[in-house]
Amino acid sequence: MYPRKASVHIGINGKNVTGDIKRCITDFTFTENATGESDSLEIVVHDLENHWLTDWIPEKGMSLTAEIELNNWDDSLSRRIIKCGDFIIDDIEIDGPSISMSIGAISMPMANEKKTKTWENITIVNIAVEIAANVGCELVYYADNITIESITQSKQGDIEFLYRLCSDYGLGMKAYRNKIIIFD
Repeated sequence: MYPRKASVHIGINGKNVTGDIKRCITDFTFTENATGESDSLEIVVHDLENHWLTDWIPEKGMSLTAEIELNNWDDSLSRRIIKCGDFIIDDIEIDGPSISMSIGAISMPMANEKKTKTWENITIVNIAVEIAANVGCELVYYADNITIESITQSKQGDIEFLYRLCSDYGLGMKAYRNKIIIFD
């Protein structure tokens, strides 16, 4: 019997940085939500070698990918990969004299622009197609074709509005791997 072992693989802006940062990671938290909230992850790293505040400094808006590798989990010599998805860094916190950095990321693109728009004689899928294009995501739609006579997006970001619309009509919405998934 071999002991169970879990490790994480991280990519930042399309580059696999796992080998470089593996020894710096002190904590990794992945939260997967079924609907109503974006998936999120947090990576806490130490900066004993003075890389994170100089040549490795992450910035808000950078893309991040994460996978969890499980070895010997089901039985000896088994290997499974859990793909957490694609994320956008949205929070960076630096702490302490021994410098640790917390990097927070969400699976939904940041769409902060508040809009007011009236949608008339349109289906939810057509609204979702337009919003997905606006935020640079692919849309996957697994629900009935629901027509709306009129609805107003009033001083809301696109994603916030789409979540509310889906909720009002009993649909679930999830972001995963740069896709917006709407389901019944």
